[in-house]
Amino acid sequence: MNCPNCQTPLPPDVAFCPECGYQLVQEQPEPTESEPTYVPEQPTTPPQPTPAAPKKDSSKVLIAIIAVLVVVIIVGAAMLFMNKDKGGDTQPATEPATTLSSFGDNTAAANADVTSAENNTASADNGPTNVTMPDKLYTTEIYYVIEPTGVLLKSGPDDSTNTLLKINYDSTIEIRGGKDSDDSWVYIYYREADAYGWVTANQISKTKPSTAKPADIQAPVKNYTVIYYKPSYGAYVDVGRSDKHLNLRAEPSTAPDVEVRRLMNHGAYITVCGYLASDPSWLYIEYNNIFGFAYSGYISPYKPSSSSYDAGAITTYNIAQEAWVRPSDGLILRSGPGKGYSKILTMPQGSYVEVVGKMNGSSWVYLRYYRNGKTYTGYSDGSYLNY
Repeated sequence: MNCPNCQTPLPPDVAFCPECGYQLVQEQPEPTESEPTYVPEQPTTPPQPTPAAPKKDSSKVLIAIIAVLVVVIIVGAAMLFMNKDKGGDTQPATEPATTLSSFGDNTAAANADVTSAENNTASADNGPTNVTMPDKLYTTEIYYVIEPTGVLLKSGPDDSTNTLLKINYDSTIEIRGGKDSDDSWVYIYYREADAYGWVTANQISKTKPSTAKPADIQAPVKNYTVIYYKPSYGAYVDVGRSDKHLNLRAEPSTAPDVEVRRLMNHGAYITVCGYLASDPSWLYIEYNNIFGFAYSGYISPYKPSSSSYDAGAITTYNIAQEAWVRPSDGLILRSGPGKGYSKILTMPQGSYVEVVGKMNGSSWVYLRYYRNGKTYTGYSDGSYLNY
């Protein structure tokens, strides 16, 4: 290389010409700072923050969207699996009484024994696990108990099944279902006790019980509140001996000043119209077109046997005692207090009964028994009952 000023040959890498002192730096072929074309191509320059930020935000959003989709897929698969396990039951929870699945499965556990309402595991959502399930379901309707002595809630549509509890007269129940081949039993829910079970259909009604007097029945002489049967039913006087009778009284009292309207013979046919609201042990009856009150302990739905016994030997209770039949082969209900009296029926083991009174000096008791909507009265050996 020669000096551009004096043309003197120069060695390489010199800043000034040794002859004329000409500065040679400006002639360097590769400037490092003044050349603008090298700025965008510097290999060591880090990425600018402005273009890099959108790439990071987009990645986060994409990850979040993917995570949400995965959760939705998992939840959907779980719901599909649950529905498959239920056998495809898609019944809304707001209508639990429209499909059998809303009451649970009809398994052997449905026939498990219970002895009190505390053991009833029924719930409004799942139904009971200790009673027989209905064959068919009804739209829930409100009904009322019209049987004056109450209705027994059974674990199945048969009187021989276990008694769960007793539902009192005028109580509100909910009809839920029934049997395909027999409409005499209905499956109900008793909300007050949170209990499911079966009752006989003729002991309940959609019409709330009324104290209104039917037009063809004469009213009591005083303002006594009578609950009338709809309809009335026939029965017999049973005082134990053909030489005794039962008083038909104008008022529900044994006071000496109360008028006795008629003497009703043992075995006499009467019509039971109703009972006293304040004391159901007094029945309002009709005998030969005369109306009055008589004590229920001496009235039976069956004509009594020709055999005789001393009805005065019975001590009656102010409040009937609840009891259950103990023998595995049942207990016979008879027309009188002894094995010599005619058989009315056999009460199965576990049957619920109400003991009205007891024979003095004997284990025999006078009781009430309920079956298929009917009330039976008679005598049994009380030593075979559990109280």
